[in-house]
Amino acid sequence: MTGDRGLVFVVGDVRDEPVAGHRAFSPAEVYAIAGHLGVRSSALPCAAFFTRPAASRDVLRLRLADYLPAERTAPALTGAFRGIASALDRCAALPGDADRLDCLRSELIRERELWLGGPSAADRLESAASAAGSMEKVVVSGATILTTVLGILGGG
Repeated sequence: MTGDRGLVFVVGDVRDEPVAGHRAFSPAEVYAIAGHLGVRSSALPCAAFFTRPAASRDVLRLRLADYLPAERTAPALTGAFRGIASALDRCAALPGDADRLDCLRSELIRERELWLGGPSAADRLESAASAAGSMEKVVVSGATILTTVLGILGGG
């Protein structure tokens, strides 16, 4: 769905098939990566967006439990992930890393409202408060994202 505008990595500890260097991630690795990306364990499962992992320390965290529809059918989930891809499309061409992440945060909120239908004024206020807690931009302390993740996985 993201084409050339994004590369998707899946880091999980509940899948049976090996995904990282032909082996499954351990729960400790998942939590270590999340911690280094500024993601609290209470926010898992989540999507963590970043622009240039070799140079950037900015991460936009999206708690999936708050973003995905309550109805977890294939069409509903496809719609939600198409919304994420559309938000990425609209923000990919912006020049600055921080600008792209700020744009992505706004567009993810907009996309969620679109596929869930138009909210009432009260719902919009509640949604804004909920989205603020569900999505946050954090700055990884210390090394870049790439250095941190490779270090955890033993490749850095």
